[in-house]
This record gives sequence, C-alpha cells and structure tokens, in this order.
Amino acid sequence: MISKPKISIGIPAYNEAANIQQLLSALINQKQENFDLLEIVVVSDASSDKTTEIIKSVNDPRIRLNSHDQRMGKIVGLNEIFKNTTGDIIVILDGDVLPKDDSLLSKLVEPFYSDDNLGIVSTAIAPVSEKNFFGKIMNFGFYYRTNVTSQLNGGDNIYMCYGRVRAFSRKLAHELVWPEVVSEDVYSYIFCKQQNYNFHYIPSEEVLFKNPDSFKDYQRQSFRYHAGINGISKFYPRELVEKYYYIPRTKLFLGAIIYFLKNPFLFSCYVAVYISARFFPIDRKSATVFWKPSLSTKKLN
Repeated sequence: MISKPKISIGIPAYNEAANIQQLLSALINQKQENFDLLEIVVVSDASSDKTTEIIKSVNDPRIRLNSHDQRMGKIVGLNEIFKNTTGDIIVILDGDVLPKDDSLLSKLVEPFYSDDNLGIVSTAIAPVSEKNFFGKIMNFGFYYRTNVTSQLNGGDNIYMCYGRVRAFSRKLAHELVWPEVVSEDVYSYIFCKQQNYNFHYIPSEEVLFKNPDSFKDYQRQSFRYHAGINGISKFYPRELVEKYYYIPRTKLFLGAIIYFLKNPFLFSCYVAVYISARFFPIDRKSATVFWKPSLSTKKLN
C-alpha cells in the first residue's frame, strides 16, 4: 500500500435527519495521522425528512450529496458509492451510527499497511445506554450474542462484518457489485473470502448505534436477519452459506450460562423476546431491499 492512502467515505442514507449532522461532524474531525480524507459521499435514497437539507448545511467541500428522486434501496446506494469514489480505501458507514472517538478512521486504515491482500476491515460496535426497558433487554441480548460470535475464528466471521461500519480496499471494491440482497453485509464477507481476500476485525475500536426500543421495531430487524440466509443462498451454495452462519451449540450454551448468571431476569426476557419475534414475524414483505426502517434506532442521543 502507498505510504499515506486517500480515504473515501460513503454513507447510504434514508431518513437520517436525527443523526446525520452529528455523524458528518464526527467524521470531519477525525484524526488524520495515517491517511488523507479525500471525500464523503452521502447517497440520500429519496429521504422524505430533512436529511438532504441537513447534509447541504454542513460546510465542508469534501462532502458530496447524491440524492435519489425515488427510493432505490441501500444496495443501489452502495454500488453508487463504489462507482463514484476514488479513494485507496472506501469506508462505508450507516447514517444512524457515531464513531466512539476521533480515531475510528485511523484504526480502520492501520491493518491495510501490513496486509496487501486485505479486503475488508470492520470494528466492534456498541449500543448506546438505554433508559427504555425494552432497549435494556436488547442491549443485554446484543452483548450475549457478541460474546459468542466474537470468539468464532478469532473474530474472522460474518457476524463481525458489521454493515454499520466497514473499510474496503479499492481492489476489492472494483470487483464487488452487490446484487439485490437483504443481508448485504453477509454477502460482502462471503464475497471477500471466496475471492481469497483477507478480513480483519478490530475489537478495540467501536462505533455507537442504538438498538430498537420497541418490540415492533425488533420484529422488523429480526425477520430481515433470518431471511438473509435464503437471500444469500441465491448467489452461493446453501451448504456454503450455512457453513459461514454456523455457530457451535456449545458456545451458545456456555454463553447463555454466563449471561444468565449475570442477570437471570434480563436474559430470560431476551430469550422470550427472541422466540416471540421468530414465531410471530411482523411482515414477511419487510425482508426486501426496500425495508421499512426501525424508527426507534435513528436517534442516538
């Protein structure tokens, strides 16, 4: 890799007025010790709130807005970002997240210096604290799942390839064109591995997000997640997809014991919510590239 790479940032956005200004400000103020920030491209997917107006109000020449007149889905936005950015590394962020500190981009860039075959880098994510009781249940469940999945293959697995934050090498970005899949993050990980690129997970850096604080919003997320395996199986053999999704039952069981002992009540509530969402999905039509967003996750503070 060149001594100091240029970084492009891409943000696919749909109705992100609650958070987009904070996110852009946080990115502009990142430390640039090992990279140069070339551009921030935001693709507003026919947002019906004040997303586009807010983006235009942020005074920085590196910010570029591409706005769709009609909704086309996140996949179109991602492919548009890859096609219209020129950085050596492309960082993709969701519009409803925030870097925990001003070192996020530096940490994402660092692994590329030592691995010329690196395709994707992802960092840890962490939910903001919740006052809402349902939100507390979701946060507890998140830490249980992450405790299990972060141990699989040293963090090199689909569960650590978070759609909320990833850095792609320009070389992989030239090859990757997303098809219409719900689980685009899973697809990117499998594509990376099948094309013999490396994946790197950074547990020491975090991006903040908000979990759903209502059962209805969680139902939407849950069904889209579980429908993802069927969608990915249209492009890769199902046996291969199931292999990437596989979690040993012993790890799930041991993790369950640990988190039950931490807080029996919250863990029991999480299991009940999880089972309920699996058996009573909100709307099978929601598992499309035009999914209805969870409104309770949009504002972080």
